[in-house]
Amino acid sequence: MAREGATVTNNDADKKNGFEGFDHANPEESLNHLSGAVRKKAEDAIGWYSKNRKLKKKFAGLIRFSAIILISLAGLVPVLQGAGVFGEAVIVIKATAAGENAEQVSDIVGKLTGNRFNWSHLGYIFAALAAALIGIDKFFGLSSGWIRYIMTELNIERALNGFEIDWVIANACLDQDPEEKRCPKKRFQLLKDFMERVDGLIEDETMQWATEFQGALAILEKSIAETRKASRPGSIEVTIQKGKDIQGSVSLLLNGQEREEVIGESTSISRVAPGQYEVRIIGKDNNNKTVQASRMINVVAGEIAKVTLKLEK
Repeated sequence: MAREGATVTNNDADKKNGFEGFDHANPEESLNHLSGAVRKKAEDAIGWYSKNRKLKKKFAGLIRFSAIILISLAGLVPVLQGAGVFGEAVIVIKATAAGENAEQVSDIVGKLTGNRFNWSHLGYIFAALAAALIGIDKFFGLSSGWIRYIMTELNIERALNGFEIDWVIANACLDQDPEEKRCPKKRFQLLKDFMERVDGLIEDETMQWATEFQGALAILEKSIAETRKASRPGSIEVTIQKGKDIQGSVSLLLNGQEREEVIGESTSISRVAPGQYEVRIIGKDNNNKTVQASRMINVVAGEIAKVTLKLEK
């Protein structure tokens, strides 16, 4: 981002910066005063970029470091899971201990274990956080702005050093050039060229920032639109085929969570977030024994996922 107020050109600002009118009675004194103002303008620009690039470097470095750590953790999670660090607890139910209620106890335990946290999802969470940090860095132009500021600062310093040498050369042989000493046109042109050079460098940096910011806004708007489209809820239509021995209603579970009791042969679940789901139905046969069936389905944003489950012995 360019320096604020760098293009102010009113008379008060000119006098404040030393750009007041040229005194023909004292041309050398006026010229030296003007050259000092030009140098100060360049030095102020260098100081501004030097100060602000340090801030951008600090925040960009912190964000990039955090993103690297999160990406590393995301890659480490499946390794730890494969090594058994995130092992799953095994619950064993003895039929002799549960007695006649063994099936009911098994159903309860199944529901409880079905709701446990899957540690493998941590990898996705870490990766998503890392992507969010990189997105913040790009949107606010922290890393790119840091590089931009460094390059602009170096270019202004190079222009200032070149001007200092040219200024010494222009003043070296004034005694042999009475016309230039009386009316310093060459040195005025030197000052003009240097000022335009500094202003051009600042303007180039500003244009780069504007282009980058507009591009970041376009990417953000596109990403928001795609996210909204991808996150539209879908629905599930479940068709239940009951065997002749199945009696009464059927419990419908989605990812282990009971949703409803189905009396008929079909039902639907609305407003389901996109993703993978296990659809399970549980019923009872004539002997009051539990019978169940399940299937994995994929719910696509804004679409209807259809599944048919057959419940029989």
